[in-house]
Amino acid sequence: MQTPLQSLMEQMANVGSGFFISMLYTIYVVAPQIEHREITFALSLSITAQFTVLSIARGYCFRRLFNYWIYHYATR
Repeated sequence: MQTPLQSLMEQMANVGSGFFISMLYTIYVVAPQIEHREITFALSLSITAQFTVLSIARGYCFRRLFNYWIYHYATR
């Protein structure tokens, strides 16, 4: 089980990395999709879905990483 400090560290890492990952994703993936195109509801929905999947994957990876760290290092 995580301590409050470990939970805070996990969330700070998750949100902090999310900022940089979303910025890079916007530059290299989203911007080319919308260049010289009309922003339609379908395109907006597609971009939002991409960010949602990216966020879920990032959150899952950080949760597994911190659980591994707590189990293998913090309990010793």
